[in-house]
Amino acid sequence: MEIGYCTLIRFGLIPGTYDPGSQIWSDWLYPFCVYGFGAVACVLVLFPVKNRLERHFGGRVAPLFASFATNTLACTLIELAMGLVLNRPGPDGMLPLWDYSDMFCNFMGQVCLQNALAFGAAATLMTWVVHPKLAAFLRQVPEGALNLVSAGMGAGFCLLLLP
Repeated sequence: MEIGYCTLIRFGLIPGTYDPGSQIWSDWLYPFCVYGFGAVACVLVLFPVKNRLERHFGGRVAPLFASFATNTLACTLIELAMGLVLNRPGPDGMLPLWDYSDMFCNFMGQVCLQNALAFGAAATLMTWVVHPKLAAFLRQVPEGALNLVSAGMGAGFCLLLLP
C-alpha cells in the first residue's frame, strides 16, 4: 500500500512528497506494524461497527457513509497513535518514518486529511467488500488446511523477524 501511494506521488497523480531513499523501496514490510494494526482493527472493530450501522440505519447508502466516517476517524487515530509511539523526532528534529508537515490539514506531521481519507476509503473497502468475501471463502476451506496455512504463515513471520 505504501509503495503504491508513493508511486502515485512520484508520478504527480496525487500531491505530496516522497523520499526515493526511503526504506519502503528496499523493505516491503516497512513499517509493517502500522498496517497490521489497521487491518486487525478493520476486522475486529470496524466490521462489527459496519454491521451495527446497517441494522441501525437500514438500507445501504446511509450505513456506507456512516461507516466511511467512522473508519476514517479510527484509521486516523491508529496512525496518530502509532506515529506518536514509532515516529518520534530524532536529534535533528526530523520525523524518521513519515512527515506530513507540508500536507494540508495535518496534525503534528503525523496525520493529514489526504491520508485520513485514503485510509478511510481502504478501511471501508476492507469492511464492506474484502473481509465479507474472504470470510465466505474461508468458511468453505477445511479447518485442518486453515490451521496448516496459519502455522506456516506464523513460522514465516517469525523467520522474517530474525536478524
